Amino acid sequence: MKLIKLLIVEDSLLVSKILTRIFDSDPELKVVGVAVTGREGIKMSMDLKPDIITMDIMMPDMDGVEATKQIMAYRPTPILILTASHSRKKNKVFQAISFGALDVLEKTNFEQDSTGNDGVDDLIEKIKLLSKIKVIRHPLAKLQIKPKPSSLKKIIEGVSESTTFNNIVVIAASTGGPQVVASILAKIPPSIPAAILVVQHIARGFDEGFVEWLSKNCPLEVKIPRDNQKLEMGTAYVAPTDTHMVIYREGIIGLTDDAPCGHFKPSADVLFESAAKNYGSKTIGVILTGMGKDGVSGIKTIKQLGGRTIAQNEESCVIYGMPKEAIEAGNIDKVLPPELIAEAIIDMVSRST
Repeated sequence: MKLIKLLIVEDSLLVSKILTRIFDSDPELKVVGVAVTGREGIKMSMDLKPDIITMDIMMPDMDGVEATKQIMAYRPTPILILTASHSRKKNKVFQAISFGALDVLEKTNFEQDSTGNDGVDDLIEKIKLLSKIKVIRHPLAKLQIKPKPSSLKKIIEGVSESTTFNNIVVIAASTGGPQVVASILAKIPPSIPAAILVVQHIARGFDEGFVEWLSKNCPLEVKIPRDNQKLEMGTAYVAPTDTHMVIYREGIIGLTDDAPCGHFKPSADVLFESAAKNYGSKTIGVILTGMGKDGVSGIKTIKQLGGRTIAQNEESCVIYGMPKEAIEAGNIDKVLPPELIAEAIIDMVSRST
């Protein structure tokens, strides 16, 4: 059995000891080093060549954002951010994700330090999953906020005069999704005659940080909705953690505390089904990187009721699970890399207005 080699980058001695005990309790995992600063983490990643790195965000000398940026530029390695969901750290988490970190977990989920604890089990499962992902070298550049001039210009001009909308765009994403969602929303103009609803599977407590980060990187207004809120044109709504986001009726968004659907809450299937039933052929469903099948059933309903569907292509997915299932089921109209998805969305909206 090939052991999964872990590097822990964490300035708290207590937390690093807890993590070491947790990982050493699993026969498939082996901690090969512990770094207490981001700078030390970079050096140890080069020397020890771990299969995966757990990265704290707030550290002395060099923080986890800069360390992630340097590691992903010079020795790409799967990185899981482990931090507390305090407000001053939330935006930094997604800066690290924009530089190539794969996912984030809240520290308090596993600080009880007991195997059998759900948080501990989730952490070990996440480590094993992410360690198998082949990551790519990441450029030392931030996400571009404004799209470069392209064929988008003509399409945007065709819809820019609209003041009302009757189209709905629903997006599902899981592991690897935040950066892809941001890259898509960054290219969609506020003048688009549609509302956009996003289900992104993310750890509890980080939804507000995700919205804040998206808002800084996208021309659209991005918000977490209220129950019974009226949908607005050119606005992106992100489902809050542990809550289903639905469309109650055309033009009205809803939040429900119903049971998880397929282990997910929020669930893309729940959102997609409600969108298709209320908007029919005016629905555009987009399914992005992630493990499992969330969104696959819902996107089938969108297709059956005359809506249009898009899936992220295999080459660009961190995990080719959700898109693969939807494509193989025959429910996808277009299979595209992230850089072309925004253009396809705008084109589909313009053709149905």
